[in-house]
This record gives sequence, C-alpha cells and structure tokens, in this order.
Amino acid sequence: MADANVSTQQAEQGKPTWRDFVLPPFLAAFFDSVTEVLAPLPPWARILVFLSTGLAWYGAKRIKHVWKTLSTLRKSAPGLLGAARIAVAVMAGIGVAFAFSLIVDLSTPEPCAPATEIRMITAAETLWHLTEKARQYEKEQLADGCAPVRVTVAEAPALGRLIDALNSDWERQDTGGTEPYVRLEGLQPDGWIASSEGEAQLVEAAVRDPGLLTIGAPVAGDQLVLAMLPGAARRVERELKAAEGVELRQAWQVVTGKLGMRVARPYPETSGAALSGAADMREAGLEQAERGMLRAPLPSLTVTKLLCAFHARRSEQIALFIPAHSVADYNDAQLTAQAKREGCPEIGLFGSDRLEAVRLQGMHALDYPFVSMRWPRQHSAARQAVVDHFASWLRAHPLFSESAPPDSYESRSLTETRRRLDTEIRPSFGLHVLVDMSGSARELLRAPASAAIRALPDVLGPKDRVSVSGLAAGSRAGPARLDELAREASLEEMDEPARAVEAAQFRGWDAAISAALEKVGGDEPHAVVVLTDGRLDNEEPGDAATTVGRALQRAESVTGLSVLVVGGGTCRVTQLKGTAKPYACRAVAEVPQALADTVLTAKGWR
Repeated sequence: MADANVSTQQAEQGKPTWRDFVLPPFLAAFFDSVTEVLAPLPPWARILVFLSTGLAWYGAKRIKHVWKTLSTLRKSAPGLLGAARIAVAVMAGIGVAFAFSLIVDLSTPEPCAPATEIRMITAAETLWHLTEKARQYEKEQLADGCAPVRVTVAEAPALGRLIDALNSDWERQDTGGTEPYVRLEGLQPDGWIASSEGEAQLVEAAVRDPGLLTIGAPVAGDQLVLAMLPGAARRVERELKAAEGVELRQAWQVVTGKLGMRVARPYPETSGAALSGAADMREAGLEQAERGMLRAPLPSLTVTKLLCAFHARRSEQIALFIPAHSVADYNDAQLTAQAKREGCPEIGLFGSDRLEAVRLQGMHALDYPFVSMRWPRQHSAARQAVVDHFASWLRAHPLFSESAPPDSYESRSLTETRRRLDTEIRPSFGLHVLVDMSGSARELLRAPASAAIRALPDVLGPKDRVSVSGLAAGSRAGPARLDELAREASLEEMDEPARAVEAAQFRGWDAAISAALEKVGGDEPHAVVVLTDGRLDNEEPGDAATTVGRALQRAESVTGLSVLVVGGGTCRVTQLKGTAKPYACRAVAEVPQALADTVLTAKGWR
C-alpha cells in the first residue's frame, strides 16, 4: 500500500498546476522554490510570511514620499527607487500567489487512504440483501468523509463448482486455442453467506484444507414455504383449515393430490435452499415425491431464476417451494440485477399476481451462517480483522427483517441427503451434445460451447454420463460427419471435451440433423442437444419438421431433442411431425446458462 501511495504522489507531482498557467516560467520556478522552502512551516508561520510581505508592500508606498523629500539622494541614485519598487512588487505578487495557494491547501481535504476491500459471495436469492447491507455498512464506517472499507458482493458458484474452486485456490485450468492457462473462478472471496449451517458443513467436509473455512454465527433466519398465487392459496387454506402450522407431508398431499397442483423448486445440486428442502422431504417421508421432482415444472438452477420462470408463466396450478423472504422479494420487486437481465425486469406485481406463502411446521431453519475464508499464503491479520468486524456487524443487522419461526428445527446435516440424491434417488442420465463445427460457426460457437460444456458438472450427478461430438458435412448437402470429442465422460472429465472444442478447426458445411440422429444411437437412453448457428430447414428433400421428427422417432435410445441456436438466428421449426418424443428449439444468447437449463429439463424426459 505504501508503494501505491508513492506512485500516486509521483503522478500528482508531474501534473500541471494553476501556477503553470498564470505565472511566467521564471516566476513559476521562483515561486516553486519559495514554496519548497516554506513547505515545512506550519500554516500559521506561512500566514505570518504573507502578512510580512504585505507590510513590505505598504512600506514601499511610504518610501516614495520619503525619497521625494530626499531629492539629493534621489538624484545621486536615480535607479535605486525603481529597483526597490520592482523588488517589492515581485515579492508582493509572490505573497498574493502564496496566499491563494495557502487558501486552496486549507480548503482541500486530505486525500483518503485506499479502502480495504473485502469480497463476499452468497446465493442468488440473498445477493440483493447482502449488497444492500454492504452499502449500509460502508456508510456507517465513513470517517472524515473517507470510506476505510469497500465490500464487493458476487453470486456464489453452484455447490460442486464452489468445492472445486476452494480446492484449487479459486483457480481453474482454461484454454485459449490449444494453449492451457490458469484463470480465476471470479473474485477470490473473503467470506461466504451460506444458506444454512448444513450447507456450510457439507462444503467444509469436501474441502481438502481444514483451515480454509471457518463457520461463524448466523446473520439471518428463514425457512422454506409453499408459495402460490392468492386464488390457489385460498383453496389450500380451505382444505387445510388453517394457513399456519401445517406439516409438510399434509400440505404436500393436499396441494399435489386433492388440488392437482405441481410443485416447482430449484435443482438441489445447485441450490443450498433446495437441498435443505430435499432434506425436509426425506424426513417427511416424501422420497417418492422427490423422485418425481425431476419432471417438475420450471426447472431452474437458483431460486431467483425460478421466480423469473414463474413470472413468465404465472399459474394457479403451480406452487413454489422457496424461502419465505423470496416471496417478499418477488412481491416487492427486490430481485438481483442478474435476474433482471435474464428477462424479468418488472417482476414485482400487485393484487392477484402477488405470491402468498403457506408456512409449514417442522422445517429446517435456513440460518445463513457467515463463513470466513483464509487463503494459504495470502492471509493478513489486518484484513481478517475487517472481515470479522463485518461479520459481527451483520449479526447485529440481519439480512432479513423476520427471523425463522419458533417451530422450525435447527439447521441439520445435508450430507446424507446429498448422498442419497446422488446414489439412490436420482437415476443415471445420459446426454449427447452435438456442436455445429461448420465454418460459419467458428467465431460464434467456439468459446460459448466450450464454456457451456465446462459448466455441465453444475447440473450433473456422479452417475451421469456425457458424450460430445462435432457435427459438420464435407460438402454442401453432403453426408453428416460426427467427430467424437468425448464418449460417456463423467462430470470430472468435462475439461477434456471443452478443450477439444476450443482446439477444433470448425470447417465444412452445415450438416443435416436428421442424419446426425441416426449416428448417435446406443444402448443407454440419452437426450440429444444440438448447439448450432444454423437452421433445421437445411434438410433435403422435403419438410424439415417431418424429416427430423421421423429420424428422432427411429432413434430408439434418444429420449428427446433440444436445439439451441446462437448468433441471432431463429428457430424456424417450432414443432416436429411424426414423433411424440420431447422436442424444443430456441434462440439463446447465454449458451452455458441455456445448456444447463436444457439439461435440467431433459432429465425429466424418461
């Protein structure tokens, strides 16, 4: 920090000042010399010098009258009076300039020392709340107009990627063309607000360095609720006879059984809040319902993305299994900037479009502990003191105004729930990604497709397998050619196909998707996702909807087809003919996010 101050001072010394524009060069140099001499003096001493200069000027005016009476002396030294006047005038001018400089110095506050930056991460649904608290904390720490602390807040990675980042100094291997290089996962955090102590313990147990994480006290309290539109909430209340104090199993049976509603929630493998909900369902004896959640509506990675999806498809037949504070966020339009960029800029609504929460008894608390991070070789006691102070301040200023209800249980371990999801409840899932490697896709697809494949572990389980192939034709309307980049790869092996995509040549012509479907068969069921900049109507001959539909139907091991079009293209074939298998085609801007969402949807195509 001292080096930074020195550099700043040197830069300021080289800048032109007002005296360089007002004074001639020789006077400016003389003034700088005088300033340098007087700089060590305290302000009162410099004021005294200024007053003395003023008295000298006044004395010069009086000398004129004295010399008029001493005509003999004036005649004997005719240039003496003029020289004296010039000298005193110069000194007076310098005094005025110095006085102006002194006024400027006294009125300009001392520059602020660089603020200590601390970096925090948290789940998407608490991002807005933590950011607001960070701004409030910064204001309260102001001293003499200077901010000693700056708090940066970012969204935490999904659980699997979070663990990987913590085990690799927050770095990951990447490639540029064929050359590997190391890049940061994002801003290396000093702290993490986990959704629950159980989530923090799950991550802590998977981190190799036992001293990296320190789980602190909670900074908020909440619980999961069933949220729905007002009309649906009234029907649920009538069936349950009360809107408060209902057991989860009873409420679930009424909502999904008697009323025929469907429950949506984020993917437990990517959302700590949803993982807590999966633990609640397991303890309530709803494991069969948990198995069916793969076919739940609105598949989403986070609570915030789920709210965005619900906003676009508001229905009284859908209930959301989300934290209580997220219901208030939806009604008050307090969503993260990221969610607003993803298509729901006016998510806060009124009246019949507001969400209402059915509170449940016996739920695990979402207690949001403050988890400190001490990175090897980068630990600073002074910096840690700032982090600890912010944690203490947050405990006194909780993220949410309401605490967890008294009938909620304490946060419990989520390790067993995560294990059962990975090994028993979730069936294995097969995915085949076809990357358009025609020449026109080189610039549009190389980097986005690689990033999307590298991010697939966020939505994959340990039993899932992924194949990746390049798709192109050797000539216009020629036969489809598949170049295998990965076959039946596990979630730990996604870097290899991602690098292969970045190193690929991307040359050739668009290939017919119907021909590609005939080449991706296999014994195990799998979904097919096509990443392309082209169109489906390049099929020859005949109607693309019929040609692709029949090819999809003939591919017995393919459970469904999804086409993601990048680069501003459009989907001209919105439905297929000749098949009952799931099909979707959409234009996308963010390929990694679109592929992740597609995988969540495809997991229900069984």
